[in-house]
Amino acid sequence: MTTATGPPADPVDIRRALDLLIEPGAVVELRVPDAGRAGTVSGCYDDLDRLTQDASRLNHQHGMCYITLNPPNTALLAREANRAIEHA
Repeated sequence: MTTATGPPADPVDIRRALDLLIEPGAVVELRVPDAGRAGTVSGCYDDLDRLTQDASRLNHQHGMCYITLNPPNTALLAREANRAIEHA
């Protein structure tokens, strides 16, 4: 597992960035490509509060995470609805 090198990302800053980048109701994919034993961690979100919480936690655990700016297929919400899963 990658070790975080600094303090956890501030959820307020994460949410502020999401509000600038994401349209309300849009589906967003969160990814951690190299999460050690967890492999790739991925999730699809339409709840920006939950996305903010998971992004902050995963960033602290693994040192980085990102969202995709191109919207994923909304059918992915059935598999990963507002939660990140390991070995995606």
